[in-house]
Amino acid sequence: MINRKKEETNIMIEFSVFGDNFNPSVITDRLKIIPKRTWKKGDRIGEYNHFRQENCWIFGTDHENSLDVMEQLKIILDVLYPCKKELVELKDELSVEYSLEVVINIEQAQTPAMYFGKDIIGFCNDIGITIDFDLYVL
Repeated sequence: MINRKKEETNIMIEFSVFGDNFNPSVITDRLKIIPKRTWKKGDRIGEYNHFRQENCWIFGTDHENSLDVMEQLKIILDVLYPCKKELVELKDELSVEYSLEVVINIEQAQTPAMYFGKDIIGFCNDIGITIDFDLYVL
């Protein structure tokens, strides 16, 4: 469900676990978090003759009207912070990578605040998250 009004800046954040040799259900079982979506290596992408190149487990927000990245990031991190130990263990056990994708659709020149405090940077460093910002000016 997209929680946004037309022509307002909106933000979506997703935390992804990806790699070649793991079953996404293992992540769900260990973290006790229901993912937004998952796929396995070799799964067909839509109706096209393209196939997934790796396994993936994604937890995140929908696009939500916002002028502050921290509003959506707090939703994600409130769930992930208690799982820090498991995330570190899973990274080593399953040889997976972690990514945090911040997608911002900027409407009518309404640019949101984008900042990470020391606690967020420390957490991302501790579990080895790569952070990616995708900005779309509409």
